[in-house]
Amino acid sequence: MNTSILFDLKKYHPGAFQIFIRYKNDFLCNMVRKNLERGIREEVYRSDINIDILTRFRVESLTLMFDVEVQESISQPLLDIQREVMIHFLHGLVNPKGYKLLTKYLKNLSQ
Repeated sequence: MNTSILFDLKKYHPGAFQIFIRYKNDFLCNMVRKNLERGIREEVYRSDINIDILTRFRVESLTLMFDVEVQESISQPLLDIQREVMIHFLHGLVNPKGYKLLTKYLKNLSQ
């Protein structure tokens, strides 16, 4: 996805941009929240996390990477940036059981 799409959408198509904002605030936040709740239930995420804060943080970090200035200042492919941010986010969420699963998953990805 081109990183300037959100900028262009906001500037030239404000109605469509508002649809995206509603999608982000409703659907994406709901999906992240459900994942956090499930991770706690399955005992792979720490039980002491603040779901409201981390839901908003994760959703905003997804869209932050589409900011042209952020993308250009990092000068890495968007997929690499998103992957690194996701791995960082997961390391903050997981408990020891989740850490084992995350390490195993990441090892399998690199092979």
